[in-house]
Amino acid sequence: MKAVFSVRMASARETDVFALTGEEGVAFSERSVILADFLCIASAGESNSHINIAANISHHAISRLMERGASTPETLNADVLQVLQKARSLRAMLASGLEHNLTKLKDDMTYDMLMPHGDGALVLRTLRVNAAAKSFFPDPMPVFSIRTYLEGSMLGTRDLERMAGFRISRDATVSVEDSRHILAWIQGNAEETDPRRRLSIEQEAGF
Repeated sequence: MKAVFSVRMASARETDVFALTGEEGVAFSERSVILADFLCIASAGESNSHINIAANISHHAISRLMERGASTPETLNADVLQVLQKARSLRAMLASGLEHNLTKLKDDMTYDMLMPHGDGALVLRTLRVNAAAKSFFPDPMPVFSIRTYLEGSMLGTRDLERMAGFRISRDATVSVEDSRHILAWIQGNAEETDPRRRLSIEQEAGF
């Protein structure tokens, strides 16, 4: 048996965003960058390929990273890849099923989370996305979607409490202890929200 695994960042000029329930139509469309994992396995003359989308970042969030000093034109590609990998790790942990009862998250609800980044925080939302044109995956896929970047001065006491204790292992295998820790962190961080909003704080406070 042979296997090939690759990771690709793909820019989508038009990304359709859906709620997690699958019962409603497109909530809105936007430009975004999607992180795709591709796995191809060949065995006994047969091959199978699988693609997984676990994270994306909106054009708005990329703009805020630049405007608020969390990224530069020279480091943007690496910075975007780094935050997408962190978001993907959180999404994969939640989808693993390990000690899933540690979280209050329900499959048909949409949640916002705050993930530490630099001196500020990234706003993550649980959504489903699909590239509107020439999609390389057939159905909208559940992701942790990075909605915006908040600098340190924009964070309150409650925001800091939600983010406390964050850690993501870089190891290929994650221990049960680490899994339980991050799932408990998600439980204390996530707050239910309306998927139809692009992000109310963006519209009302310029975030």
